[in-house]
Amino acid sequence: MPSPPVTPTPPKKGVSRRRLLAYAGAAAVAGGAGLLGWDLVYNRGPPKPKTLTVYDQGATFAGAAQNPLIAQFESRHGVTVNVSTGTANQLVTEFVTQSQNGLPTADVVTVWDPVGASQLLTQGLAVNVVPSSLASKILPQDQSPFLIQHWGLLTLAYNPQKLAQAGLKAPASFEDLGEPAYASKLSLVDPTVDASALSLLSYWIHTLGLGWGFVQDLKSNQASITPSWGPPNGPPDYLMASGSPLAVGDAGFGRVYPLQASGQPITAVIPSDGVLGSPQVVVVSKATEQQALAEAYIEEVIFNQQLLDWWVTQHDLPVSTSDTSLPPGIPSREAIQDVDYAWTFQNELSLQLQWEQIFG
Repeated sequence: MPSPPVTPTPPKKGVSRRRLLAYAGAAAVAGGAGLLGWDLVYNRGPPKPKTLTVYDQGATFAGAAQNPLIAQFESRHGVTVNVSTGTANQLVTEFVTQSQNGLPTADVVTVWDPVGASQLLTQGLAVNVVPSSLASKILPQDQSPFLIQHWGLLTLAYNPQKLAQAGLKAPASFEDLGEPAYASKLSLVDPTVDASALSLLSYWIHTLGLGWGFVQDLKSNQASITPSWGPPNGPPDYLMASGSPLAVGDAGFGRVYPLQASGQPITAVIPSDGVLGSPQVVVVSKATEQQALAEAYIEEVIFNQQLLDWWVTQHDLPVSTSDTSLPPGIPSREAIQDVDYAWTFQNELSLQLQWEQIFG
């Protein structure tokens, strides 16, 4: 069985990944001395021979489905797989710091953070690897600039009971969140601490062109800001809570849709201004000495059909293989909107600072 996940300690709130990446080069002495407080494996020493290290954000959710596949992989290849999980910011920042300081790091990184992954590629710290056996199965648009396993979907959600009691209609678009009728009823994820929420903020500002006046409207509506998509403290949790006035919010489709199907008081909305994709991307360390083993792991574990089916059936999320059917109600790949990854990274600090100036 793989080693149990190790959860890194997060960097302090309000420090962007862009700034952390800039600091990484200057952290060599501190890192070598073991002074960085958010390290994962600094003190473990060099990986033992025949060990594959994987940083996998999705393992937080998929561990039960993924662990048997990893055990089979270990037996088949005679290796040990060490899986570490955490938030996208934690894993990407850890990988950058270790890589730039010549420290042991992950061979494979897979996170819901296309912005961070694109920068690993741009900085020459990681490479995109598409196993030849998968090239014909994965949709072409999901093979470059990085490999995509599945798509998280950032949508809207609301509690129909609470809105009915207040005499309010359900939101149809992201833009509707700025309507005064939803004052004191909004729950949103903080883009200064969550990579997917940052992508959503970029989507609002840059792609949809809603501008900062829209964010000011959210503030005027006294939106409640939470640091994660949950559980237990994501927007859906507050929306469903009978003792909370919160009734509308942004949410992950993969959480809301199963809750809705089970009869919980929550409904997912595919926004008329587009459902934003938050893809689980996969890259390989450029410095790995186990390229073939990393490629085999991608093929045999990450893109194992059992695991792909698990994401579809358990979380109602579309995967990137053309031969996997989707149940009714799940948006197709063609309906998913992409964020401008390059623009988002270049403006990450500005986006976060302006959000902080408005929300404090």
